[in-house]
Amino acid sequence: MRAMQRLALALTFVLVSTSVHADSADPAEACADASEKGQLLKIKGKLAEARTQFLSCIADACPPVVRKDCGQFLVEVEAATPTVVFAARDASGDLTDVRVTASGALVAEKLEGKAITMDPGAYELRFESKGHLPITQKVVVREGEKNRLVSVTLEVDRPVVVVDSKPVPPPTAAWIAAGVGVVGLGAFTVLGLSARAEFSDLKDSCDSRCAEDDVDRVKRRALFADIGLVVGLAGAGVATWLFVDHARHTEVRAVARSNWVGLEGSF
Repeated sequence: MRAMQRLALALTFVLVSTSVHADSADPAEACADASEKGQLLKIKGKLAEARTQFLSCIADACPPVVRKDCGQFLVEVEAATPTVVFAARDASGDLTDVRVTASGALVAEKLEGKAITMDPGAYELRFESKGHLPITQKVVVREGEKNRLVSVTLEVDRPVVVVDSKPVPPPTAAWIAAGVGVVGLGAFTVLGLSARAEFSDLKDSCDSRCAEDDVDRVKRRALFADIGLVVGLAGAGVATWLFVDHARHTEVRAVARSNWVGLEGSF
């Protein structure tokens, strides 16, 4: 029984000691540490991070002396922290859907006309907006500078025609129709001249007494010549239409945009 009592007393002592130690862990040390870190950050020009530290050491849990010092440091940091107002526009007016980065770090997802706090220093600002060409601008943000306006004008991202591409060759059907037209007109010419010559010979030699077979032969040649003429005109007409239609509906260009290069056109 006495052993159990001693064990219970020992456990009670450990628990009470742990509780007292936890309660005695005064936040004063953490507050002093935040104050020290804030001052170092302030010296380095990292005012935004310094402000966060000073806000933590003005809490009610911190000692009055630390709170007083941190409050004064906070006033100094807020006075020294620069603020910048970004603005962008195009030919049609002000833009709001604009993404702004400063030396690669995002500082604004969109523009709302509000001042944005930044640490002092040199930055390369980049403004990006859908449908516009991005633009960069170098600025030096100075300590204590308030509501500095940085305004840019963005250009609409229009395609630029680099060079006309080589024309697309006409369809095969156009060349076939042209060939048929040439053959038909050629047949009309050859057969027509031949029939005319034979008809003239028959008229000179026998006139109305010519043999029926000779007359039929001349008529057949004349008929074939007429057929050749019809076929030739039809082929030439079809070929002309195909060539003209192809030229009217084919347009191919090499085009360059800000983020894309390729061919575009209509057929």
